[in-house]
Amino acid sequence: MTTASRPGVLSGARRFAAVRAWRVQRSSGVIRAAAAPSPHEVSRVGFALSGVRTAVLRNRLRRRLRAAVREPLAQHPGLDVVVSAGAAAAQAPYAVIAGDVALAIHAVAAAVTARLRHDAVSS
Repeated sequence: MTTASRPGVLSGARRFAAVRAWRVQRSSGVIRAAAAPSPHEVSRVGFALSGVRTAVLRNRLRRRLRAAVREPLAQHPGLDVVVSAGAAAAQAPYAVIAGDVALAIHAVAAAVTARLRHDAVSS
C-alpha cells in the first residue's frame, strides 16, 4: 500500500529523517517523540522500534502504540510525528505506554507551536 491510501501514516526513511531534522524531540518514560509541522490536515505518525528482538513483541508494541497515539494526535492536527520505543516499552503495561505517549506527543506539539511562533516573529 502507498502512503496516499493510508492517511495518518508516516513511512519511509526520508520522511523520518525530515521529522528528526526539525530537531523537536521530547521523551517521557519509555517513549521518545519527534515532530515537525506537516502540510496535511491530518497528523501522520510513524514508529521506530529498536532492540525489540522478536516479531511477536514488535507487532504487539506497534499495535499498542497505534492505539495509544490516536487520541493525542487527534488533538494536534497538522503534525508529522515519529514515536520511538525500545525494549523497555515492549515490557511495559499498556497504561504506562499510553501515558508516556500522550505526554511526549503533547510536549512535542507544544514545542513545534512555540518554534513556529518564534520563527514567525523573527522573520
